[in-house]
Amino acid sequence: MQFIEVPLTSRNRSPHDYLSLHTVHWQHPSSQQCCVLIHGLNHNWHVWYSLCLALKDDYNVIAFDFRGHGDSAWDDQARYHHNDLIHDAITVLQYALVHYSVVHVIAHSLGARVALLLPDSYKNKLASLTIVDTGPETKPLGVARMRDALVNAPRYFQSPEQYYKYLRKQTIFALPGNPAAALTS
Repeated sequence: MQFIEVPLTSRNRSPHDYLSLHTVHWQHPSSQQCCVLIHGLNHNWHVWYSLCLALKDDYNVIAFDFRGHGDSAWDDQARYHHNDLIHDAITVLQYALVHYSVVHVIAHSLGARVALLLPDSYKNKLASLTIVDTGPETKPLGVARMRDALVNAPRYFQSPEQYYKYLRKQTIFALPGNPAAALTS
């Protein structure tokens, strides 16, 4: 099993929108199936770490950070709308669709909304699309809860362990342990 970081660049609607997307990839030695994992709002690829470990023995696994999340570049023009995030997802999907014959997408929260908004030309090429914790409608109470979570979320963490403790409070996907171990598994 080989773990690599794939250097991808998102190209949005203008030639000046080349943002570095942090992407991790567990390469399976013989499988032609790939799972692309798309995180939710205020998260990054680490939220999928336990699922990556569960899938990597049978699938190629790709997880990435949206622009402005995790280790991906921040957009100096503040382009963080759904259409901008769709382009980030398309960048990763293009890579997966070129390298693998079967591509599955698993997407959570904001990532799920982005996946639902992908053009049919991409969705029709997927073997499956699994949507976690989102729906087609947004309720005012949910919007208020997310706004509060974003306003109160720390922007910086003193250590990976501090960030991991924060993630454990936010999501059930994070496993106990050291998040830095993700880069050596």
